[in-house]
Amino acid sequence: MKNKSMNKILALGVVAAMTAGMLAGCGSSASTTDGAAAGTEAASNSASSNGEVPTLVWWTVGGTPADDFDQAVSQISDYAEEKIGVRIDVKIAGWADYDTKMNNIINTGEYFDLMFVNNTNYTKFVNLNALENITDLVQSETPDLYNFIPADLWEGAKIHGNVYAVPTYKDSSLTQFWMLDDTYVQKYGIDVDSIKDYATLNDALQTIKEGEAGLVSTIGDEGLYGQACQVRTAPGGVTAAGVHLAPDVAEVVSFYGYHGYVFTRELQFIEEAPLRDYLAEPMALAGRATDVLNLPKVQGVRMMELERGGLLRRVAEAPEEAEAHKGWAKVRLVDGRVGYVRDVALEPVRYEMSAVFSQEEGLPFDEALAKQKGIPAAELVQEALNRWYGGSEEVFRAAVCEQAKKYMGTEYRWGGKSGRGIDCSGLVSSAYMQCGVLIYRDASIVEGWPMHEVPFEEKKPGDALFFPGHVALYLGGGRYIHSTGAAVNGGVVLNSLDPADPLYREDLVKCLNAVGSIF
Repeated sequence: MKNKSMNKILALGVVAAMTAGMLAGCGSSASTTDGAAAGTEAASNSASSNGEVPTLVWWTVGGTPADDFDQAVSQISDYAEEKIGVRIDVKIAGWADYDTKMNNIINTGEYFDLMFVNNTNYTKFVNLNALENITDLVQSETPDLYNFIPADLWEGAKIHGNVYAVPTYKDSSLTQFWMLDDTYVQKYGIDVDSIKDYATLNDALQTIKEGEAGLVSTIGDEGLYGQACQVRTAPGGVTAAGVHLAPDVAEVVSFYGYHGYVFTRELQFIEEAPLRDYLAEPMALAGRATDVLNLPKVQGVRMMELERGGLLRRVAEAPEEAEAHKGWAKVRLVDGRVGYVRDVALEPVRYEMSAVFSQEEGLPFDEALAKQKGIPAAELVQEALNRWYGGSEEVFRAAVCEQAKKYMGTEYRWGGKSGRGIDCSGLVSSAYMQCGVLIYRDASIVEGWPMHEVPFEEKKPGDALFFPGHVALYLGGGRYIHSTGAAVNGGVVLNSLDPADPLYREDLVKCLNAVGSIF
């Protein structure tokens, strides 16, 4: 965005008292931020040259507008026109469809100037290059705005060291509040009346945190056990968005690029060579919420709790031991410890995890995997079918669908990939991985991975359905399975493309934009 247009938008943030929350970039698609910004500048200049007052399109979120909403916006526009020479057009997305609407705007390139964003889609839209970098502009062109908002809030709004939004800084009598558990208030003698600002609130929270180590909550990657991940920050002294975490917390990045914070005790540090050795033999996938016990009986001591996605190596037992331990499976953990799980919690894993480590920097995934296997990239899918499904595409498709159905009823959790919580791409990619093919873990088709787009009319069971910011697995007969964060009927559920089906979801059908297949 050019400075002239940006200055007007920044000034508007002060005029309107930041009632809509955070500032977004101009009319952007994921890959055309500069072009959209240039278009805004052109529109502004054109409007100025012909005497028309430019109008800024402002998307926010809320419920049903008040009866005098239009009147209020008109008066704000009059004021903004008088002060900075622009008018505003405020558009409201309902709470229930806000995420879908904003994702659709970003992905289709629909024009906008300002957009309310939250901590989830803010990061996502920045990574899509959909928001304008205002780090320098907000200081040089609107110093009053910059100085008005506390430095800690600006720091918390930074991504990769830059600011792409104006953080909300306003009084609220309805939604912005902290609630302290009276148990801890009494236990630590906290004077609630003395809490007047963030500094005094932090003192109270720090007191509770130091006294109750178990209350430290992390937003970590799930199912790390048996999964390769990068420890981004050395254990201890980690700071996340201005929140000081305990010394026993480390930042990690999963193979797919998702990052979060986990207790270091949950990490199993191991060299690549022994990990390859551990994963090279037949493996089993732990079912949801599976306890690893030290003895093959329910009274055994729990060694570790694993969720779906955790990898185990089954240990062969002598016939007499296997008979005595019927119903149990002996397993070895990656740290060498041996324990037992219910054998019904185990499933064969067909995907060779050693392929994860084969990706070389700058080499597309399919080429890296093919190089590791010693076959052409075009033969990867067929090689998996030949190895585990008798070469049958239909058998593979059925297996993927059945694998996904095992997660039915699992709650939605952004970034999740286990039976405790799973998101849309976690569900689809996990179903594929467990059946022998690794696809890109996100709501998009990425070149260099085995999935490619096919016509809608050619969709078959096991294909992926792509929506803006969302992905589902097609089951056939018009129905699909997906993990949805919808307020009603959320989690892993079935829905339909057919308007005559009671499971029909019109909002998704309207924005279906691609069908992906590995065949």
